[in-house]
Amino acid sequence: MLFSYQYIPHDLEKMQGYMDYIFHNIWLKADVLGDFEPSLFSGNDELEVIIRYMYYSDKIPKYGKEFVENVKVVFELCKNLTNSERRKLCYWYQVNNQIEKLCDGTYQPVLYDDLEIFNPNLKKAIKSIYDNLYEQSKIGLKKISEHYNEFVKINKKGICPFCGIYPMDGQYSKTREPYDHFLPKSLYPFTSINLKNLVPMCHKCNSGYKMTKSPIFDSSKNRRKAYYPYGAIADITINVSLKSNNIQNLEPNDISLIISSTEQEKVDTWQELFGIDARYKALFCEGDGKDWMQQIIETAPYFGMTEMDYLDTIKKQFKENPYKDKKFLKVPFLDACTTIGIF
Repeated sequence: MLFSYQYIPHDLEKMQGYMDYIFHNIWLKADVLGDFEPSLFSGNDELEVIIRYMYYSDKIPKYGKEFVENVKVVFELCKNLTNSERRKLCYWYQVNNQIEKLCDGTYQPVLYDDLEIFNPNLKKAIKSIYDNLYEQSKIGLKKISEHYNEFVKINKKGICPFCGIYPMDGQYSKTREPYDHFLPKSLYPFTSINLKNLVPMCHKCNSGYKMTKSPIFDSSKNRRKAYYPYGAIADITINVSLKSNNIQNLEPNDISLIISSTEQEKVDTWQELFGIDARYKALFCEGDGKDWMQQIIETAPYFGMTEMDYLDTIKKQFKENPYKDKKFLKVPFLDACTTIGIF
């Protein structure tokens, strides 16, 4: 990941708060609460109003009724848990919502596969709630598009931090970028409406590369560290070297690309998740690389500069804003062109 996002609090956090309450005060106490009814939610006035409305009204959408029914199913199943099982479930819930600590390897997450072994009926019931909870989170809350509008007012580099290639819709756009469940909601219970697990991402990165891949396990199910999108990120260095000076016919095999950092494991995870090596090499081989080189050759004389002087100007601009016009890639590529004598 090239740079991190600044986290933006929002009313969407209410839904996570509601689920925290349901989990700790309803499900985990099911053995002492008696029959399921809306009055059980009296400790959270706002949530009680919502539950009562969905429980008794015939005018709400179907998913509202289904939500309450599914909460009741989990409640009934939790009545039969032992104290030891309740403690384990509580621990899993807390761990899975510590997104940053899961990314840095501090905690071991629980998967739906683990819940299946623990209690298959409970796993099925919990999954039926959380699979759709992201869409249901608009109940009584602002829409996700409103969060996006607030988000891009603060996070306004205008480029996707996961690739650095594609622009992100800004606050004046009529559309918005998709939100990715960084820890996929299909794999990790209890995380689908945790706002710290929801990350705006360009469509190409979201739908073409990451999809439902886990950032904290590789394809062989080995645990690994990953960037936390809202956490500090150490500087990365991109080095490019070329094996051919035939830029017009450059191919990926002609390019060596090394991306390094003091957090190399996280860099490696990022590269694998988003296909960074292949995407950057393709960019060098196709229009961008050729255009950058041609710009130096054609524009430098126009300003009465040598090619090297013009390259120095680009490097100064890179320090001011490395992500504008892909300068974080443009500069190392042009340096590689210089090394093999093109300039």
